[in-house]
Amino acid sequence: MTQKQISKRAFTLIELLTVIAIIGILAAILIPVVGAVRERVRSAHCQSNLRQLHTATMLYAQDNNELFPQDGTDLGTWTQRIGVYMDIPDLQASGGSEMFQCPSRTDDTTNWQSWQSHYGINYILSGPWYSAWLYGEGMRVTNVELPTRVMLYQDNSHRNRAAMPWATNGNAERVADTFVHGERTNMVFVDGHIGQMTKEEYPLTSQRADIENALMPFGYRVP
Repeated sequence: MTQKQISKRAFTLIELLTVIAIIGILAAILIPVVGAVRERVRSAHCQSNLRQLHTATMLYAQDNNELFPQDGTDLGTWTQRIGVYMDIPDLQASGGSEMFQCPSRTDDTTNWQSWQSHYGINYILSGPWYSAWLYGEGMRVTNVELPTRVMLYQDNSHRNRAAMPWATNGNAERVADTFVHGERTNMVFVDGHIGQMTKEEYPLTSQRADIENALMPFGYRVP
């Protein structure tokens, strides 16, 4: 084989640069697509968790006079109360459960305590932990007049177990914790269907309304 034949088979510098440029363009196109697909998978996993939380909560309510699990009393958190319906009898011993962890969250979940969760319960339905003496037990499932419009659980902010529209108000970090699925937050409603809200749709407000006058998706009557 002559030197002339070898040189004809070799790539020129321009050809190499062209190939590199094409690879770079393809990577720029494909990487965001792959990332978006990966996030859709994580969001679907999160929604599956929310459905299981809803199922466990309805089973709890059937055994407890149709009451939503109250949070933060001597009887334990809502996570502890419904854990037994998810084959998790001891959240403390298990160090938490994947059922309570959103796959899109990156915070360390090692040695979780029983009160920690990536999901928050509608504090108006459960009775907020800080005023259990005022709210008493959780609200009755049968009292929810608009179950298709009232949220039960959603992506949480800062592991406080309760979903509160005022908890994220003015706090950028907490807002980011809530809207982790492509600038959306996942939620399951009282009737069991899954929904999403953007920051623009979600009532980020400092209002601490009562159950009848709270903004959707927290209150169960039309405001």
